[in-house]
Amino acid sequence: VPIDVKIGGVGIHLVFGQVTQAGITTVSALDPNLLTPPSSILINADSRAFEITTSAVYATVPGNPVAPNPIEMPAAAPVPISIRFTLPHIPDATAFNGLRVVHYVPGNPVVPGNPVVPQIQLASYNFEVKTITANVTSLSPFLLATSNDVTSPTASALLDSPANANGWHNADTSVMISAEDEVEGAGVYGIAYSVAGDQSSAQTIAPGNSVQLSVGTEGTTTITYYPVDLAGNLGTQQAISVKLDKTSPVVTLTTPPNGANYLIGQVVNAVYGCTDSLAGVSSCIGTTVNGSAVDTASLDPKSFTVTSTDLAGNTSFVTNIYSVVPPPPAPPNAPSNLTATAISATRIDLGWTANSNNEIGFKIERCVPKGKSCAFVEIAQTAAGVTTFPNTGLAKSTTYRYRVRAFNTGFNSAYSNSASGSTPRK
Repeated sequence: VPIDVKIGGVGIHLVFGQVTQAGITTVSALDPNLLTPPSSILINADSRAFEITTSAVYATVPGNPVAPNPIEMPAAAPVPISIRFTLPHIPDATAFNGLRVVHYVPGNPVVPGNPVVPQIQLASYNFEVKTITANVTSLSPFLLATSNDVTSPTASALLDSPANANGWHNADTSVMISAEDEVEGAGVYGIAYSVAGDQSSAQTIAPGNSVQLSVGTEGTTTITYYPVDLAGNLGTQQAISVKLDKTSPVVTLTTPPNGANYLIGQVVNAVYGCTDSLAGVSSCIGTTVNGSAVDTASLDPKSFTVTSTDLAGNTSFVTNIYSVVPPPPAPPNAPSNLTATAISATRIDLGWTANSNNEIGFKIERCVPKGKSCAFVEIAQTAAGVTTFPNTGLAKSTTYRYRVRAFNTGFNSAYSNSASGSTPRK
């Protein structure tokens, strides 16, 4: 049920809800000087005060007893009404921002010597209209006056976890910005903030006395902020920076490579490095110092690890496995006294003298002379210590030339003397 009145040059628009029986609503002017405002409110010639009463009946609030007078209903779940004040005597936005509506609770008549505790209820700032929501349990009085608060609010920022000794974070971080006004001030309206750097956002005013911001973008982010109170006072602009690096450093281990084989006692110098593109490298530590010899003093597989930590506390490592093996044996001595004896039209037997003790076998090569040329081809191998070989499946009436050499895991010996044998016709 809307009601519009104009009194003392001020337009008052009332909107009542949940009315079950119409009644008479009275808006009466009061002398503002009869009211006792908070110290942050200044009563002057432009101040206005009103008393609002009604005999309308409202729906019973669940859980409350039926009351004969709705103004005296218990306040546990009061029925709200909307009261809008239009103020044509306010000359400009600055003056309007300083205007306050004081709603005295409870709604008892206010007389000198019987002050009541006020609650300051404020509305939007940028229009020459103020709207508040009151309760039918306490409709009056209301005081329209000027704020006497000229003290700026204060604000501070707190990280959910402190930066490390190097000034870095390595996990998403939140910043809680809190603001407060003086004890009898108008109160905090909100906190203005903007975010710049690797994470950014345009300036925003968060209503209320605190706002929590999350920083999850790697790099450096700066939050600039200042508080605003309900009197329009601005607090000092401040800034807090968050340096965030969630990425581990990169480790490059060149020597020893994974799977490498080195001879026992071989001199091999370690080669490795560490990089970090954000916070920077704090440490890069290998099994041995970079450029110094790795361990090849004993046989069997070994590991080499490089661990790096950056200035934000992120850690990474690389481990390569290498083997240390014994040296290869010395080259075997060449066999000697090779002979080739024809046994049949299809077989020639070979024999030679072994002159080494470290061979693992002998390689037998054969060729068929064609003029001055003879292209040897390996035809067989024997085990260590075996110094004979029967060459079968030959062509009759053919001359064959042979040579033999010993071999081990690392080397071939020189060739023996060459020996020729000819198969008969039959």
